[in-house]
Amino acid sequence: MSHSSPGQIITPRKTLRHHKIPPDLQRQAICDGFSFALDKLYPGYLWQVGMQQDVVFIQNMSLNTKKAFSLPLASFDINGKVLMRVGGEILERFKMQRGKRNQADFKSLIRDVSRNAKPDMG
Repeated sequence: MSHSSPGQIITPRKTLRHHKIPPDLQRQAICDGFSFALDKLYPGYLWQVGMQQDVVFIQNMSLNTKKAFSLPLASFDINGKVLMRVGGEILERFKMQRGKRNQADFKSLIRDVSRNAKPDMG
């Protein structure tokens, strides 16, 4: 096992894997980055991302304020492909198209008394 010396350039890892639980500021930065990316990938929705321990929780607050998709932080890649798939999966569970929010489809969702749409959990 080789050790790096001070000032040595180290090639970064290609994943977001953490061996320890990230500190609060790092955890918040990751959640903010994921929210920003989801806003860019799927505009028109309100995304909320949180983290507890090393598990990331992603919610689409425009569709349902109670259901969250959870995945270990170690599952995400630095290129954002996993995040893109998770966001798209959430939309598809509510029968919404990937991409920008379609207002007609959004308005046609059947909602409960709490204004939450019901996802397809199958």
